[in-house]
Amino acid sequence: MSVVADRPTSEPDPRPDDPRPVSRLLDWLRRSGSDTSIALGALSIVTFWTFGIGIVLGVAAIGVGIVASRSEAAVDDERSSLEALFGILAGTFGVIAGLVFLLIAGPHW
Repeated sequence: MSVVADRPTSEPDPRPDDPRPVSRLLDWLRRSGSDTSIALGALSIVTFWTFGIGIVLGVAAIGVGIVASRSEAAVDDERSSLEALFGILAGTFGVIAGLVFLLIAGPHW
């Protein structure tokens, strides 16, 4: 008679390796991307004068807003869709303000 408990068992890894780590990021962006887009857009507007940081934040806000607006949650929920649109608009305004600032302040730097 054999006792199964005597043999060591290998425990499964609590975090299975995802072959596509980008898919987890995209899933997170689809769930909460509209809020993230608004936050990045607002930060891009506030930091437009920091020689490029506002532009980078604005481009990130535009990208996150596009991903969030194309998700199924945004299609079903009008509020999420509008928040994603506001994030895209804020990011666009931040990019434009940052570019105008660089064009004006760049030659004097």
